[in-house]
Amino acid sequence: MNRSTRTQTRTPHAVAIMMAGLAAVMVAAPAAAQPLVGTCGDLPDHLEACTAFECTFTHPFTGGEETRAVVGEENGNCHYRESMPNDGEMNCSYDEATRKTMATYYRSYFTTGGPPDGEDAFNNALKDGTCEVSGY
Repeated sequence: MNRSTRTQTRTPHAVAIMMAGLAAVMVAAPAAAQPLVGTCGDLPDHLEACTAFECTFTHPFTGGEETRAVVGEENGNCHYRESMPNDGEMNCSYDEATRKTMATYYRSYFTTGGPPDGEDAFNNALKDGTCEVSGY
């Protein structure tokens, strides 16, 4: 028996063993056991309406998992929180106009990878004190 024939006869058996193991893991750990968190693609709608929402995302620089959250209305503004690498955190307090601008910003960022019309609402919110970063 040549080498390629041996590989062909063993491959279906190896695949069957692997699939059986995968099925056993899936049965042992049902999806309901893991916390289900919304996708960040839904964030702009929740931010615009200021409805409580949380999602996780992979940080583009560190590859670590971080969280974005619309906390809800506080003192007439919409409170937004985002975890940052190395235990940092950004907290924002958006008035209605800024909240809508940020929702537009995130929609553009999620679909095109950049801010709408070259306006960087995110950096503007940091510069004017609407958002504050702590933990560093």
